[in-house]
Amino acid sequence: MSDSPSLARGPDPEVPARATRRAYSARYKAQILLEYDALDAVGRGALLRRHGLYTSHISTWRKLREQGGLAALAGAPGRPPTDPREREVARLQRKNARLQTELSTAQQVIAMQGKLACRLAAAPHGMRMGVPRAAEARRTLVPRARREN
Repeated sequence: MSDSPSLARGPDPEVPARATRRAYSARYKAQILLEYDALDAVGRGALLRRHGLYTSHISTWRKLREQGGLAALAGAPGRPPTDPREREVARLQRKNARLQTELSTAQQVIAMQGKLACRLAAAPHGMRMGVPRAAEARRTLVPRARREN
């Protein structure tokens, strides 16, 4: 027996701070698929439990095997890496769409301002200042002395 303090304490029961994704080799995937296909339903469930796998692993690995055999099983899971130029194009397209929306809004505001300016220019002077036309007409027609009485 060794006097190692880690063995004396046993395994660390704490959950790691950050979970790590399990990675399986292409040979392991192919071996599991062969075993899985050879078993009946009860044996398949036992195989999955024994290896800590899910049926989604099996279906994904089957699709990969059909696409390209062992080489496809060896591929890294997830999305393929993108080209930096493609990311830049996508960013510029999003920016272009945002700027097009802003331009459309600005054009609508300018059009409304133009219509308002035309209507104000065509309205009588009293209406432009916010005084109704009838009140303006009374003031001009009735002399000041008579209004006070």
